[in-house]
Amino acid sequence: NNGLVPGLVLNNTIDLEVLSNSGSDAEVIEDTIQAAEQGRSLVVGYGTSAAALAGGYLGKVYEIAQLTDVASTALISDTHQYPFLSRLNINSKNAGEAMRQSILHYSRIQPGWTNVAVIAKSD
Repeated sequence: NNGLVPGLVLNNTIDLEVLSNSGSDAEVIEDTIQAAEQGRSLVVGYGTSAAALAGGYLGKVYEIAQLTDVASTALISDTHQYPFLSRLNINSKNAGEAMRQSILHYSRIQPGWTNVAVIAKSD
């Protein structure tokens, strides 16, 4: 770091668990609740806008941060309804790397981004 990036914490450890499902709303809800009950502080994924809305509602209930990479609905812009849901829209070719970089960035500057569950849609 050499003092070039103030506040940068080196040697962070991120506990990552991948929860793979078909992407149905029911499975997203089940996986989000499971992640919250396991003490996860962040869920990354939600392959559709509908899944993001379902998971976003649970984020408010369980106070678990969430990051979606593809949800395009304007409804999730309502920060009162979805205060723990953030979105990151990017093409699918770069989505995995963008999520990794985002998790690493936020894990260095704010609490709650080091014990992560990733919800992935399987085809």
